[in-house]
Amino acid sequence: MKTENLAYHSHYQNYLANNNQNKSAKKTTAGVTPSGRLSFKANPVPVAKTIGEKLARNRGFNWFLDVLADNSLMADALIALGLTAIARPALIAAFPSKDPVEKRKNEYQIGHSIGTGILGLVTTFAVAEPVKRGVKKLMENPSKYMKNDTSYIKQHARVFKETAGRLHQPIFLPLRAAATIAVVPPILNALGLSKNGKPLTPTDKAKIDYSFMSFKGNDSKPFNKFTRMKADSLSAQNKPSFKGAGAMVTEGIAKGVGKIADTSYAKRFINWFAEKKDWFPHLIAAESLWLSGWYMQRTARSKTIEKDQKLPMILNQGITALLCTIGAYKLDGVINKKLASYKETYKRMNPEMVRKSELYEGLLKRYANNPEILEKISKGEKYADIRKANKLLNNRMIGIRLLGPIVIFTTIYRFVGPVVVTPIANWISEKIEPHNKKKAA
Repeated sequence: MKTENLAYHSHYQNYLANNNQNKSAKKTTAGVTPSGRLSFKANPVPVAKTIGEKLARNRGFNWFLDVLADNSLMADALIALGLTAIARPALIAAFPSKDPVEKRKNEYQIGHSIGTGILGLVTTFAVAEPVKRGVKKLMENPSKYMKNDTSYIKQHARVFKETAGRLHQPIFLPLRAAATIAVVPPILNALGLSKNGKPLTPTDKAKIDYSFMSFKGNDSKPFNKFTRMKADSLSAQNKPSFKGAGAMVTEGIAKGVGKIADTSYAKRFINWFAEKKDWFPHLIAAESLWLSGWYMQRTARSKTIEKDQKLPMILNQGITALLCTIGAYKLDGVINKKLASYKETYKRMNPEMVRKSELYEGLLKRYANNPEILEKISKGEKYADIRKANKLLNNRMIGIRLLGPIVIFTTIYRFVGPVVVTPIANWISEKIEPHNKKKAA
C-alpha cells in the first residue's frame, strides 16, 4: 500500500476510534460497523424542527452563504434587489393616493426603486466580479505583484480580501446612482404607470432621489450595456470565463491592487483594521456615510434647488445617515451573538460535512512535517471529497458571520431609512431650521 494510502487509512481509523471510544462496540456508529471494519456511511442527519435548523439544510440558504463568503458585494446586491424591486414598491402600492401630485410622486418612487435594485445587481456583477477575481489572483501569488513585504496579506487574508475588493466603491457608487436616475423613465413606461399629473419640482425630485441613496445625473452611456444583460447571465452556471480580454482585465486589476498593497499605508491600515473586533460592519457603514456626505455636498452645490431648501435637505440627509448607522450598529451587536451560537446549530445539522472537514484538518496537522504526503493531501484526487467539505464548511461559517451585517445594514439603509427614518429626520430638520433662521437674523 502506498505511503499516502497508509496515512489516509491510518489517520481515518484513529479519528474514528477517538470519536467512538466511549461507545459500545455492539452499536453501529458513524464510520464503524459492529465488526470494527471501516465504513464510509454518512452520519444520520438530525430532524430539523426549528427555523434555524431547517435553514441549515435549505439549498437556497446554503447557496446564499456561499455567495456571501465568495463575494459579499454580490450578496448585498441580491438583498437590495429584493428590498428595492419587491418590498418597497409593494409598500408604496399598498397605500395609494388619489391626489394627482402624490400619485405622481409614488409612481416615480416605484420606478426609481425598481431601477435601483436591477441596475445595482447588474452593475455590481459586472464590476465586483472582475475585481474579486483580480484580488484573488493577487492573494494566490502576492510576490508576483508586490515588491515589498507580503506576509500581512496571508496573516489577515479575510480583512485584505474584503477591503481590497471594495476599493472601487468610492467611485463606483456615485456613478451607479447617477445612472439610476436615467433608467427611471423607461421603467415607468414598461410598467405602464401613469405619467399624468403635475411634474415634480426639483426639490421634491431631489428628496426622492436622496431617499434611495442616489445622485442626479443623466450620463448613463457607460451603463447601457449593463442594462441589456440577460438575467440568466448572473447565474452560477453562466459565469464569464474571463478568457482573453477578461483575463487581461483580471491581470490588470491584480497589478493595480498590488501597487496599492505594496505601500506602507496599506500595510499599516490592514494590520490596524484587523485588530478591530467587528471590522466588517465598519466597511459597509463607511461606504454609506461617504455616499451620504457626497450627496450633501452635491445638494449644497446644486443650482436647481432653492437656497432656502438646501439647508433643510442637507440636515435631513445627515440626520438620516446618522440614525441609520447608529441603528444598524446596535442591531448588529445583538444579532452577532445569536449568529455565533447559530454556527453550532449549523454544524449539528450537517454532521457529514463536519466529519469530513475535521478529518481533512486532522490529516494536515498530523503530516505537517511531511511535504510529500502533505502535497498529496492538499492536491490529490483521493482527498478531494474531504478537502471540498473543509472548504465548504469554512466558507459557510464565514457566510454566517457576514450574514448579520450585510442583511442588517442593507435593510436599514435601503428600506428602513427611506420608509421610517427619513420622516423622523424631516421633523428634526424642521425643528432645527427655524432656530438657525432666528439665530442668523
